[in-house]
Amino acid sequence: MAESDEPSLDPADAAERRTLLLVLGINFAQFVVAGVVGLIASSTGLLAVALDNLSDSAVYAVSLYAVG
Repeated sequence: MAESDEPSLDPADAAERRTLLLVLGINFAQFVVAGVVGLIASSTGLLAVALDNLSDSAVYAVSLYAVG
Protein backbone atom coordinates (compact mmCIF):
# COMPACT_ATOMS: atom_id res chain seq x y z
CA MET A 1 0.00 0.00 0.00
CA ALA A 2 1.45 3.33 -1.01
CA GLU A 3 1.55 6.22 1.43
CA SER A 4 -0.94 8.17 -0.64
CA ASP A 5 -3.52 5.39 -0.14
CA GLU A 6 -3.57 5.86 3.62
CA PRO A 7 -6.21 8.13 5.13
CA SER A 8 -4.89 11.35 6.56
CA LEU A 9 -6.13 13.09 9.68
CA ASP A 10 -5.79 16.81 9.69
CA PRO A 11 -5.80 18.18 13.26
CA ALA A 12 -7.00 21.52 11.93
CA ASP A 13 -10.00 19.98 10.14
CA ALA A 14 -13.05 21.52 11.78
CA ALA A 15 -15.40 18.95 10.23
CA GLU A 16 -13.59 16.08 11.98
CA ARG A 17 -13.72 17.88 15.32
CA ARG A 18 -17.40 18.74 14.83
CA THR A 19 -18.24 15.11 13.99
CA LEU A 20 -16.38 13.80 17.03
CA LEU A 21 -18.08 16.36 19.28
CA LEU A 22 -21.46 15.39 17.87
CA VAL A 23 -21.04 11.65 18.44
CA LEU A 24 -19.52 12.33 21.86
CA GLY A 25 -22.57 14.37 22.82
CA ILE A 26 -25.00 11.78 21.48
CA ASN A 27 -23.28 8.90 23.31
CA PHE A 28 -23.03 10.84 26.55
CA ALA A 29 -26.72 11.80 26.36
CA GLN A 30 -27.61 8.13 25.81
CA PHE A 31 -25.48 7.25 28.85
CA VAL A 32 -27.35 9.74 31.02
CA VAL A 33 -30.82 8.73 29.81
CA ALA A 34 -30.18 4.98 30.01
CA GLY A 35 -28.51 5.38 33.39
CA VAL A 36 -31.35 7.38 34.91
CA VAL A 37 -34.04 5.11 33.48
CA GLY A 38 -32.04 2.05 34.52
CA LEU A 39 -31.79 3.33 38.08
CA ILE A 40 -35.48 4.21 38.24
CA ALA A 41 -36.52 0.84 36.79
CA SER A 42 -33.84 -1.12 38.69
CA SER A 43 -32.82 -2.60 35.35
CA THR A 44 -29.34 -4.07 35.18
CA GLY A 45 -29.73 -4.37 31.41
CA LEU A 46 -30.23 -0.62 31.01
CA LEU A 47 -27.39 0.08 33.41
CA ALA A 48 -25.14 -2.13 31.30
CA VAL A 49 -26.15 -0.24 28.17
CA ALA A 50 -25.44 3.03 29.99
CA LEU A 51 -21.95 1.85 30.91
CA ASP A 52 -21.36 0.75 27.32
CA ASN A 53 -22.37 4.21 26.10
CA LEU A 54 -20.04 5.76 28.68
CA SER A 55 -17.14 3.69 27.37
CA ASP A 56 -18.01 4.71 23.81
CA SER A 57 -18.01 8.34 24.95
CA ALA A 58 -14.56 7.86 26.46
CA VAL A 59 -13.29 6.50 23.13
CA TYR A 60 -14.66 9.54 21.30
CA ALA A 61 -13.13 11.86 23.90
CA VAL A 62 -9.71 10.26 23.42
CA SER A 63 -10.16 10.49 19.64
CA LEU A 64 -11.03 14.16 19.97
CA TYR A 65 -7.91 14.68 22.06
CA ALA A 66 -5.80 12.81 19.48
CA VAL A 67 -7.14 14.82 16.55
CA GLY A 68 -6.42 18.06 18.33
